[in-house]
Amino acid sequence: MESLLVIDDSQRSTFYYYCSTNEKNILIRLLPETTAKKNEHLGKQFSSLNRLEFIEWFSSEFGLQVKTYIVITKEKLLKIIMEELSQNGVVTISNPYEFTQEGFDFKRGKQKVTLEELEIFFTCYPDSSEHFAIFSRQEHVLRLYKQKIQAKKNPILLVKKFNQLKKSVDTNLTLTGVTREVGELFKIGGRRLTKLDLPKNNFFETKAEILRLITKE
Repeated sequence: MESLLVIDDSQRSTFYYYCSTNEKNILIRLLPETTAKKNEHLGKQFSSLNRLEFIEWFSSEFGLQVKTYIVITKEKLLKIIMEELSQNGVVTISNPYEFTQEGFDFKRGKQKVTLEELEIFFTCYPDSSEHFAIFSRQEHVLRLYKQKIQAKKNPILLVKKFNQLKKSVDTNLTLTGVTREVGELFKIGGRRLTKLDLPKNNFFETKAEILRLITKE
């Protein structure tokens, strides 16, 4: 399995590349400012190329084969999450790291947030000092949604929710494939899951690190 999940937020998009074999499970998380060989930023390339051109460019630049992809806009994703998780217009989250952004102070721990605050919590700000914490925040919100969906016992409701998800994404997967791979992509803490956060300052060092990770026994 070689899959790319993109949370589409134009030049602030975040990228999750997942691959698995019998021996290993690898999750590579890429920020929009990740730089390719010709100093091209990942977020800019994603927002300027069409889907297939971007997949081909990404695979060539980083040496990562992409067999399947899932792209969902941040706006659609947050709408789905709010519809499922909100109570009286707020969602309860557990913030892993204290930070301030857009005038909002997010304390560490559990707190209730509005849609506006959840969007800030979920958004990647390339000029932010905490950079990679965005992955923990996004994965946390997605796990909350996944747990709520999995708790449903009514099969008709489950089918309805998964159909909603399928209609909201751009993918080359079937509905069954979407549900399976989204679950795999966010199996955070799973056994033998190795993570690598990009970017690195030097593109050639980045590719060397990816190669070591992919080929390491």
